[in-house]
This record gives sequence, structure tokens and C-alpha cells, in this order.
Amino acid sequence: MTAHCRFPIGWHVQKDVVDGEVISPDIPGGKGFSGPTIIGDKPIREESAAHLLESRISRGSKPAGAIEQDERLDDYTRELVDRCPQGGRLLAPQHKNMVARSRVRRVVFALVAVVSLILVVSIPSNVAASNPVLLSQTIVEASHTAGTGASGTVYGYATVWQDPSTRNIQVSFGREPGKAYTAQGNGASGASCALSTGSSPVGLVIIKVYGSTAGQLDFASAPALRYLSGSPNWMDQSDSGTHGSEYIQACFASSSSTSIDISASWVSIAYDSGIYLTVAIGDPSTSDIVLKSFNLISSNGAVQGTVTDTVGVVIPGVPVTFSNAARQYTTTSSSSGTYSLTGLLPDTYYASVVSPCAYKPSSPTTITIPGGSITTQNFALEHYLFASLTGYVYGGSTSNPISGATVTDTCGNYQTRSSSTGLYTLSTVSDKTITVTVVGPCQYQAASGQFNIPDGTTQTHNWVLPAWPLGTLSGYVYDATGGGGIPGATVKDSCSGATTTTDANGFYSLAVVSGKQIAVTASALGYKAQSILVTVPSGGSATQNFLLNPKGPPHPP
Repeated sequence: MTAHCRFPIGWHVQKDVVDGEVISPDIPGGKGFSGPTIIGDKPIREESAAHLLESRISRGSKPAGAIEQDERLDDYTRELVDRCPQGGRLLAPQHKNMVARSRVRRVVFALVAVVSLILVVSIPSNVAASNPVLLSQTIVEASHTAGTGASGTVYGYATVWQDPSTRNIQVSFGREPGKAYTAQGNGASGASCALSTGSSPVGLVIIKVYGSTAGQLDFASAPALRYLSGSPNWMDQSDSGTHGSEYIQACFASSSSTSIDISASWVSIAYDSGIYLTVAIGDPSTSDIVLKSFNLISSNGAVQGTVTDTVGVVIPGVPVTFSNAARQYTTTSSSSGTYSLTGLLPDTYYASVVSPCAYKPSSPTTITIPGGSITTQNFALEHYLFASLTGYVYGGSTSNPISGATVTDTCGNYQTRSSSTGLYTLSTVSDKTITVTVVGPCQYQAASGQFNIPDGTTQTHNWVLPAWPLGTLSGYVYDATGGGGIPGATVKDSCSGATTTTDANGFYSLAVVSGKQIAVTASALGYKAQSILVTVPSGGSATQNFLLNPKGPPHPP
């Protein structure tokens, strides 16, 4: 049952309305009054009323953070002078725009939505940015008829713009395209918005805009309000309360419909993950009010695509970035060339890739990522043209051709191997400086060089790989069970392939590749072989002993 605690338009009322229930959130213990507060048809303690309001806010009846600011009542609310017949508390008349603050708060939400709709058609003159970027457009529709007959309807269009330089966003509001008015309403028969007769039922429409962090927003400039038909007793667009924020408020007192046109823009703010427009419609004299909230940027955006060359061959491992002056998102293309990014704030970004060496640089692309959808952005990279590098690979001197040497263009990762005569021919990226490496057998050092070969031509280059210097490795090969040195054991440098055998005492001395780590293996008949990694100083010597374990007895047949 709705509490019918009436109050006149223009009276400053210390009340809040939650789904048709009147509560007094700010008077613990009934300061200045006797008797209970009425919620529905049941009296409750003042402290419980405050708790009910808080719980209603926490359940999301209004944007969190934004409403908390509006709940703070100013000093006027401390001047208690009267009470309504049903037990609700009234205050002395103050400012008409302070009337039924909670009801007004809900109405403001609705009006804001309507204004944004109209402004989507063209950029309003009071939008701050000179070349704003359109981020979102939201249709704002709300309607309610109270039991007293007072009613209101809003047809609006809310638009969110972004300044391309500061990345700040701004909300504008106007009439929904195709509609005859922005807001329309009527009061009950004989009602009036005048302060002296404000107790009569009226229709009220309020529109406000909130940022998730910024709270309720002020106007960028005075809204444009125009009567299309009828004549409401009053209409204002400011809140002179302590928060200093502004809203659009219209009171429809006549029993016949009054239509109005509204357009407005609110101040620009840094985007803080949410921007809301709220509309409140109803009869504040009976607490019969409907509140609707519109999330103007409903959700973050996502982008996906594929990185290929110009003929459609996928390119894995390519860094992909979407960035602007305020934020940056980066990922890498997968083995199939695809990529995806989620959680992007709706905004305009530069989409770019870091082209692999074999591909020409790609210019960034400007793209707008809307909220609540997946945008596709593919990248097609142009490959450099090809040239050829040919010649022979030798080891130590030109009299020793190397077979099986690997020749690699490190830019395009193209490879070939030298033939039995040492001949190689390599396809390379042309018209840019590239590095080519040659890796031969273990005993030879690798070589590299830089080349810039014109497109379609062949350049000749021979390679002589220097041999690693030899050093000396010596030591003993022992029986691990304590049997002493093992004579006739084989010790092998697995890099160069050089071998030697131990003497009667198990001693060996072997010329090995020095200056790099090599594997040396000792083996003997009846023993398990042992391999050890050894680094002999370049051209120097080192000692390394081996302990061989005997093999177990043969398995029975």
C-alpha cells in the first residue's frame, strides 16, 4: 500500500521515495516530532527508514556512487516545522527546485535521456570539442501515469561524444528522431505548480546525468527549453542544493497535456567506466514515481582479426596494438594469424602492427571501437620482393669445401644448405639491408654478413669459416668400482671427431676443439660410456677424468 503523504510543490521535503514508499532517511529518532514515519501502511522507526534507503541504493535502484552524492541533504532539511496527516515530515518552503528531492532525482534521470536522443542527429553547438568523435547513441524512453491521473512521457536521444585530443567524453540530449516532442505530461484536474497550491497532484519529469566516479554532472551551458503546446506552471534546470549539480525539471499542472522540447549538454569528463542518464516521472504528491536509468556506454568493446600477407598467407607472432593518448591494448597474432582483444573502453584508436623484417612497415589505421560489440580489423602486410645470394662455403681455407652448412637470411628466416661441393643458393629479401648467417660443422666458427640486394638480382659471396683453435685435454679413465685405470679405453671429441686411447695406466691426452664447450666421451669394452661437457681455454689445456661403471651380467636367454 502506498503512503499518501502529500506535500506541495515548492516545499523542501526531507523525504525519499523508494518504489512508492515514503521514508525519512535523515532524522534518526524523529528529531522535532512525535509519532512514527509511515512506510506503506506500517509505522517504522526512523533509524530503520535510513537503513531501508541504503539497502535500496545498494541493490542498484540508482547508479552507485552517483546517488550517494544526491542523498546528502543540505542545511534546509534541519528546519522541521510541520508534518503531514499520515506521519511524513515536512519542512518550511525554500526553493521550488528542492521539492521532493528524491522524486526530482528520479525525474532528472529521464529528462537527460531524452535530450541525448535529439542531439545525436547533429553535433550540438555547446559540445566542447571542435571535432568530437561519436561514441554511442541511446534511445531514452520513459512513461508513467500516477493513480491521481498525473502523468509524464519522455522521448529522448542521448549521445556520447569524445574530444579526440583530451579523450574526455561529453553527453548531449535532445528529442528522439521521429517524435513530436521531448517530454509531455499533465497533472490532475485543478492542480497547480505554484508554491501556494503545491499540495494538488502534479506531473513531474526530471532528467539528470551521472558519471560513475564524477557523480552528478553540471550543464556545459544553459539547456534550451521550448513549449510546443500547453503551458506548464513552471520549469527549471538547476539544483541550488549543496551539491551544486544541475538537472532539467518540468512540472505539468494542467489536466490537459503539455508538450515541450528540450536540448542540453553536460560538462565533459574523463571517461571513468560508466556514464548514466536517469529519468524520473510521476506525481510527487503521492510518491507515485517511476525511475529509469540508462547506461549510455553499456559495455566495453572487443576487436578481433587476422594478420596475413597480401595473398592471404597468415603471419604468426605479429604484435598488434590499439592505442590513443589515454590508453593502449596489445596482443600478438597466434600460429593461425588470428588475434583478439577484449575489455577496450569505447573510443577511437590507432590500430597498428609491428611488421616482421620481411614485410614493409604498415601505417596505423584509425578505428572507433564501440561498446557492447566485437569489431573486426584485419591487417594485410606487403612482403618485400626477392633476390638471390649464391657462392661456396669453405672450412679453414678455400681448398676445403663444406657440405651441409646452413645458410640463413635472418630477416625472412629463409634457409638453404651447401652441397657436397660447398655450393649454395639462397633466396633473400631484396631492397633492404639484411643479415645472412652461415653455420658449418662444430669445429668451424659461424660467420655472418650484411647485404642489400636489388630486387630480382643475384649477388655472389663465398664464405670461409675459420676453424676453432685446438687445445689439449688430458686425464685418466678409471673403473668406478675401484679397479684402477682402464687401459685401451677410447676418448673422443664429439665436436671434431678426434679420438685417442688410454695407455696401460688409463691415461689419455687428446687434441680437442678449444674456446667453446664440447662433449667428450670415454668408453671401454665391458663398461658403460660416459660423456662430459668440457670447455678447454682457447689454444690451452685442461684436465678431465672419467669414471666408468661396469655393465651388468648379460640377461639369460
